[in-house]
Amino acid sequence: MKWQRTLLIVFLCLCIIFKLQLAAYPAVNEIIQITLERTGGFAGITTTKIVNTANLPIDKANQLRQLIHNADFFNLPTNINSKPPHPDRFKYKIIVEKNGQRHTVVVNEEAVTRELQPLIKWVRDLEY
Repeated sequence: MKWQRTLLIVFLCLCIIFKLQLAAYPAVNEIIQITLERTGGFAGITTTKIVNTANLPIDKANQLRQLIHNADFFNLPTNINSKPPHPDRFKYKIIVEKNGQRHTVVVNEEAVTRELQPLIKWVRDLEY
């Protein structure tokens, strides 16, 4: 009986700690949706990929959150273009929705920033 009481106390303590961690890191629970549309290229084919963190394993969802943060996505300009744009290159339209906030960035392939490139690659290559 004593071991059951000890086990219950340990369990309750873990529950409290877990809830405190979630409260301290609310981003773990926030739902983010990203849409990546790629147009252009030699064939002119359009592809669209939509990823929602609610449908991802926790580790993948956290990777996506970190990539969006690292790209400083919500502070990027709406259009990022190279001068002059090259024919037959890809153009990306990236839409991120988070906490009722929505931001769209359109970027030519040759103008993709060092910070934005890992996000595009991750979404493009994601299989789940």
